[in-house]
Amino acid sequence: MIPIKNIFFLFSFFLLASVSCLAQTKTDLTLQQCLELARKNGPNAKIARDAYRSRTYTFRSFNSGLLPQVVLTGTVPNYSRAIIPVVQPDGTTRYIPQSQANSMATVSLNQPLVLTGGTIFASSSLSRNDLIGDNTQTLWSSSPLVLGITQPIFQLNTLWWDNRSNDLQKTQADKKFYEDMEDAGIDVTQKFFDAFVARMHVDNASLNVTINDTLLTISRGRYSVGKIDENDLLQSELALANAQVELSSAQLDYRIALRTLAIALAMNVDEVQGIIPPAELPDITVGVELAEREAHKNRSDLVAYELQEHNAKRSLRSIEYANGFNATITASFGYNQTSPILKNVYSGLLSQQAASLSLSIPLLQWGKGSNAISAAKENLYETETNIDLEKKSFDQDVESQVERFLQSQQQMKLSMRADTIAQKQYELATNRYKIGKYDVTKLLLSQDAKDKARESLIVTEQNYWLSYFRLRRLTLFDFESGKPISYSVDID
Repeated sequence: MIPIKNIFFLFSFFLLASVSCLAQTKTDLTLQQCLELARKNGPNAKIARDAYRSRTYTFRSFNSGLLPQVVLTGTVPNYSRAIIPVVQPDGTTRYIPQSQANSMATVSLNQPLVLTGGTIFASSSLSRNDLIGDNTQTLWSSSPLVLGITQPIFQLNTLWWDNRSNDLQKTQADKKFYEDMEDAGIDVTQKFFDAFVARMHVDNASLNVTINDTLLTISRGRYSVGKIDENDLLQSELALANAQVELSSAQLDYRIALRTLAIALAMNVDEVQGIIPPAELPDITVGVELAEREAHKNRSDLVAYELQEHNAKRSLRSIEYANGFNATITASFGYNQTSPILKNVYSGLLSQQAASLSLSIPLLQWGKGSNAISAAKENLYETETNIDLEKKSFDQDVESQVERFLQSQQQMKLSMRADTIAQKQYELATNRYKIGKYDVTKLLLSQDAKDKARESLIVTEQNYWLSYFRLRRLTLFDFESGKPISYSVDID
């Protein structure tokens, strides 16, 4: 039997090991780690991948439809029992009951022709007809091979237009997926810096509590010897109380910000202990000309403009063809045979041919066709004008975002300088207060200026990174590496 003290020792060991493992799961995250986790496991990235897979399967489905399609159709059986009229040799009609069963099966192969819009086909069929009753009969019929073609003439080649649309939609889907992944990066960057701002508020509030507690101790000593009046002492006590309230509020905001960040990373709340702010800003060179060139090459918007124009042109061509002469040619040839005996329907085959030409010529429309064509042309002109306007607006957005980013670079330098000055000024004010050369009012004003400068620096850094990632998203170009942005998805 195991002694009680050994059981207690083992229990304590495993308990401590479990606590240690739980503690090890907590981690401080950098911005780069957050970006990688968000794009790998985050809900926004997962939604983007699922949407991309759906669009990819749709694209594949269409392309598969351009390959030869083999189809088996049949009726097994088709039974009927009815009274039918039968004309007699003397010209009279008798109504007699008849029962029959029909069965048939056909295997066909169809190949669409993208260039012409037609279809070539091959088929093989077998049928059986049974008369049931006093005069039972069975008749087999076969068409072992039939080859043919159907070709529209002076009609819209819908297959070609659909194929072109499908290619554009696939390109658009690729670029839209890259944009969605960049959106996931922007979202987590916003949440990261929300947590960073909240943490800096905690650090600043905690520092203010420590400093104000020290200053209150000094103020009480001075008040006891009569160097300051009661009002100055009360100001010091109020400053400490306000700092403690701000610290409590900042700690709550920080916990909430970490929870929000954890959700964006698809992590448990307990796994995110804190964040590590960027140690330094990257040296990024951005120019308007480069940004516009890459945006035109990489963005899905430009493909969307091309698709809009493509659809407007298709609509015009469809209406033009529909209101003019058009025809359809169908031709086929092959072999067939009939016999009461199954094996005989595949011997002594007889040739069969079929050909048809169907025409459609509008003769009198009272302006219906011409007006429809004019409306389609105006729609195309409108589409082209809108696209031209949207392209100009697109270029303006890119140029404006470049300017915002360049401005944020300058603002970072100014904010860092202002923060350094405010920190030094507050340090000097604190030292002068300690030696009795500053009153508490001036000290509190210096502390407020220090807090505002630090908060301004944090917000400016947040705007810097968001501005940079928005520029990446707007151009789908990584200005640090000098390469276009792309992501991959595993698809079966």
